[in-house]
Amino acid sequence: MKSTAQLKALMEANPAYPCTGCRSCESHCSQKLPIPDYVALLNELKEDVEKAEELKGRYLQYAAGRGRATDCMFCHSCENNCPEQLGISDAMFLAAKVFE
Repeated sequence: MKSTAQLKALMEANPAYPCTGCRSCESHCSQKLPIPDYVALLNELKEDVEKAEELKGRYLQYAAGRGRATDCMFCHSCENNCPEQLGISDAMFLAAKVFE
């Protein structure tokens, strides 16, 4: 895992994702990834990088049952169905970079 300083810089360089948790993206994901859960973890990490280890543990629990962020095929089907028009593919790339 990256150092706290590295994580802080990485999270500051990326936006918070105003995800409502509606799961529209998830229902259109060919890999059935728990996208809203990963986005929530990223938002929580952005708020407090000191929780990185705890959040990584939660990420690994989600990943064990539903797939890792690196399983994203970058097909953008999730983004095309997101009512908030979030950059979900970017979020999955960031989640993989941070939690794997």
